[in-house]
Amino acid sequence: KSGARADIFAMLEKELPDFKGYFAKSEEGWDFKEPATFPVALGQALFVRNALTVRAHRQIPLTKTPSGGVEDHLRRPRGMQYLEINAHEGAPFHIFNLHGLLDSEGKLDTKARLAQFNLVRKYVEEAGSRVILCGDFNARPETQGVQMFEKNMRNLLKEYGMPRTRSYWY
Repeated sequence: KSGARADIFAMLEKELPDFKGYFAKSEEGWDFKEPATFPVALGQALFVRNALTVRAHRQIPLTKTPSGGVEDHLRRPRGMQYLEINAHEGAPFHIFNLHGLLDSEGKLDTKARLAQFNLVRKYVEEAGSRVILCGDFNARPETQGVQMFEKNMRNLLKEYGMPRTRSYWY
């Protein structure tokens, strides 16, 4: 009913023949705002060039709901997709693809959002070097949650002067 594409992953795979798609499901059975009337899963996806070797792929649960599933459009499980990719030289790359909490408080620091970012930071720090953290943080750039990563990582949005992360179509 929302107008979203339930088959977007398959469409992207078809359009990207030189890449392998990796999907990490975080929820199923819901459209964006209500239960779906057909089988559907939501989550994160990463596409890796076929010439690269993926050594590991998994979904890391970050937040759960009391029921374990979607309870309404704001209370949903959240996770972070993880890929370990062989490098041609040196240690592997660790890619973390985050889809952060969405709540009624907007995209500011909240107790739940800070707890989520602290958990993300734990995984990122355990990975060591050659780490990329990307995705939809659902947080404003000036928040403490986002800034906690700037101590040990480069913020490419700031570094390249990106004024926003959404296009004018959003």
